[in-house]
Amino acid sequence: MLAAGFTMSPQAFAQVNVGGGTGSGTAISSCNTNSTEANAEGSYSVAIGCEADAGQNFNLVDRGNPSFTWTGGSQNNSGSTAIGTGTEAGDVATALGTQAKAIGRSSVAIGAAAYSNGNTSLALGRQSAATADFAQAIGNVSSATGQGSLAVGHSALASGNVVLRLVQLILKMQVQWLIKQM
Repeated sequence: MLAAGFTMSPQAFAQVNVGGGTGSGTAISSCNTNSTEANAEGSYSVAIGCEADAGQNFNLVDRGNPSFTWTGGSQNNSGSTAIGTGTEAGDVATALGTQAKAIGRSSVAIGAAAYSNGNTSLALGRQSAATADFAQAIGNVSSATGQGSLAVGHSALASGNVVLRLVQLILKMQVQWLIKQM
């Protein structure tokens, strides 16, 4: 037998188009007196969690990706998504996890205290940081600080264009394999 349920505390708070939410933004939270309720400023924005803040309206424009056909016309009104305590999402950004911050336009921050403030940047992992445009930091405490840089792996650091911690790991594995062959 399978059973499913959904409950909300009697103090849960949800709002659409009232208080801190405007347009058709949705904010859901249940906070004590020491923190602020969720805030969804823009149309289609979603903020869930105490002190979660989803940014304002912004337009998406087709960038001509040959692997993806845009079907939304030349511009679409869109929103941001912030889920978790203390999260913050900027224009068309997504922040997921406690204290995750996706500040840059179209940026993504996923993980506790993940931080993405470059435009179209990605921070994935606890305390990962992508601080330049198009930077990608993937891994626990990884950091990509150069434009277009890519840091992959635990504590990986990329300050210029495309520096991979993954390459270091592969080389280490190759050396270990060669030693075993001797």
